[in-house]
Amino acid sequence: MSIENRERIKLKEYEELLKLLMEFIFKNNIGDGSLYSVQVDIELVEETWSVIGHSLNLLFSEKSGVISHKDKDVFRSIIDILNNSQQLSKTCEIVIDYGLSCNESVPVGMNPIAFKADYIGRNWKELTIKNNFGFADGLWFSIGFN
Repeated sequence: MSIENRERIKLKEYEELLKLLMEFIFKNNIGDGSLYSVQVDIELVEETWSVIGHSLNLLFSEKSGVISHKDKDVFRSIIDILNNSQQLSKTCEIVIDYGLSCNESVPVGMNPIAFKADYIGRNWKELTIKNNFGFADGLWFSIGFN
């Protein structure tokens, strides 16, 4: 698998990387074999990012007002997508092999969505997947384990 010089990876590649990570952690007894969550860049997995993109394009085309940090509609939309994503399902399937399970009550955690300063106060319709929806760099979500 070669993922060098790519912005995103396929879901299958994510699964392979997660398995390698889990194997390494448990083989080397890192953290006494305790793992509470994994953090993933929100744009990493192509299929998940594509679904987020489609949903946000729809949301932003209908949204009135101007862009502001920590918008609840954007946050809820992304959390709903992540909670119902193949990425979450596959992650939960993989961690079972290591004696873990995904947290059922709150499987996905995420900080409020932050936008780059250049976009604050502008019209929502200006945000597109081409400009990564104006998101600040480094947005991530976590998948929690029991």
